[in-house]
Amino acid sequence: MIARVIPATKLPRSLDVFDYAVPDALLDHVRRGTLVRIPFRSRLIMGLVESLHDSDREKLKSIAGIATPFCFSEGDLALLDWLRDTCFISRGHGLLLMRQFIPRGMPAQTLAETPADVRSPSPELVSFGTTAERNTLLVDILQSRHKKGLALILAPTVSDVVRLLPILRARLGDHSASLLTSASRTSEVQSAINSIWSGKTKILFGTRVSLFAPLPSLETLILLDTERDEYKQADLNPRYDARSLAIMRAKKAGARCLFFSTAPRLQDSLALQEGLFTEPRHGAPRTRVPISVADLSTAWRSGRFDLITDELEEELARVCVRNDSAFLFLNRTGTARLVVCKDCEFLFACQHCRMPLHYHKTENLLRCPSGHDDTQLPSACPQCRSVRFVFRGFGTERVAATLKELFPDARVIEYAKGTPPPAADTGSQKKGMLIVGTCAVPNEMPEAIERARLIAFLAADPLILPHDFRAVERQWQQAARILSHVTRGDARVILQAFHPESLFVQTLRTNDYETFARTQLTERKQFSLPPYSRRVTIRIKRLGRVASVVEKTLSDLKERCARLEPPIKTSTVDDGGKEIRVTLRVDRDPANPSKVLPQDVVELLASLPPYCLIDAEPLSL
Repeated sequence: MIARVIPATKLPRSLDVFDYAVPDALLDHVRRGTLVRIPFRSRLIMGLVESLHDSDREKLKSIAGIATPFCFSEGDLALLDWLRDTCFISRGHGLLLMRQFIPRGMPAQTLAETPADVRSPSPELVSFGTTAERNTLLVDILQSRHKKGLALILAPTVSDVVRLLPILRARLGDHSASLLTSASRTSEVQSAINSIWSGKTKILFGTRVSLFAPLPSLETLILLDTERDEYKQADLNPRYDARSLAIMRAKKAGARCLFFSTAPRLQDSLALQEGLFTEPRHGAPRTRVPISVADLSTAWRSGRFDLITDELEEELARVCVRNDSAFLFLNRTGTARLVVCKDCEFLFACQHCRMPLHYHKTENLLRCPSGHDDTQLPSACPQCRSVRFVFRGFGTERVAATLKELFPDARVIEYAKGTPPPAADTGSQKKGMLIVGTCAVPNEMPEAIERARLIAFLAADPLILPHDFRAVERQWQQAARILSHVTRGDARVILQAFHPESLFVQTLRTNDYETFARTQLTERKQFSLPPYSRRVTIRIKRLGRVASVVEKTLSDLKERCARLEPPIKTSTVDDGGKEIRVTLRVDRDPANPSKVLPQDVVELLASLPPYCLIDAEPLSL
């Protein structure tokens, strides 16, 4: 008997499965889904039996033994196939990701198999206005389920899970709910997995990594705040999107899948229109506090060249008099958004992502907004040696400095991603707390918005970024996420904009996401942008390779794309150093809108060499 085994190791996509002889002593124990120990090169590693067949082949290595009594279900095997076909990695690489979640130290007879693939309902899109409404909806759904199977609740980040877990435990009265995140230690992972498989836990909270765990009797799968980018793993292989993976896992388990969002992704809104998603009847009303709009252009014409209008200054003064707090949102860090040489117009930009560097005056640093290397501001222009620089735009550092001048008796805090939480103000004579922050505040410190009496958007006009077709959509979602944390009944919201009459500002003021989404989808369709077409990015790594090999790979890729029917359009960006980035535009099949990529494109991508890193669902271009 010959077993086709998937080794648990990182291998090229073409080396996916190997044949091993099954010893007579293991014939009654080895079947499809069995985890075994196999000799691989000079060591013993874990492997997964994909299939068994009779053969007379000789000189095959034999399976060394059974690795664990646990057996993978058809749903777990389908997960490995999905990673291979969607993320273009070997199934052995996917098995490595699942290995840490395999139950250990449990009797074999307690391990029940996940049901085979059954018909499941369409994913549901649940909209809400505030986080309080979201939590109420979530509790209602969890209490109304059958409670025989498992409910998996995913949040974008570990901090979101930690913040939500005690709230739901208290409201559900169920303190047996388990936690499973990328920050969990090995002992905590095994404790949670064993508790699930023994039936003690019926509710599991986690992040996207929880989807790689073999789960028994999955009944309900809920994803919170699905508009957030943290559900996408974009920096490491496999470059998967947890939202697509969750739909697949729910389908294989016959489970109910719900997407919670205050401002759904445009592709989810389109899926709802096309009937791929459904909208539950119990959706909460999108209630929010009233919003007033201030015209920044009027203030600038009167000679006030900052982002603090007269109306906002008066409201901030009231906040300080009452010793209250305010949150001012500006999603731009530093003192200036860009630095330009006045003589030759040289723009200081990041060498990695080509984005303009933000200037931080207090440290005299130029920082990449994408988190790449920081550099000191040079004393002279590197191109013409001029010493005359122009600092353009606003950032949180500049706004914080302005607030300290206007309100010297107030406590002014600047908060961005990675900033440590502000210390408690004990014994201080400061009156009022003014927080200037980026989108990191609703993600990492939402209590600052919940306590605030005043919430101000300093510059709400959408940024048009050529590298990011989702820039306007993301800004609307960021604003909606901030507004969802407003809980005080006496809170006031001010929306400042240079173009207050724009559709973006007006739909945000009236909380009319449907009109905004419909308009954006019309524009996307006109220019054939996602979700009306697909984008695939391929990074061809140069490191340690002969230039001719890289160039041949690139030319072969373009030639094969041109031969497809219909031809695939390609665009190339060469950073001149580590890699070449190629973007494929694949037209959407109107007859099968749920299909990510045509089969001929999948075969082309699967045949690329291992040094080509593929992202089939990139966040930006």
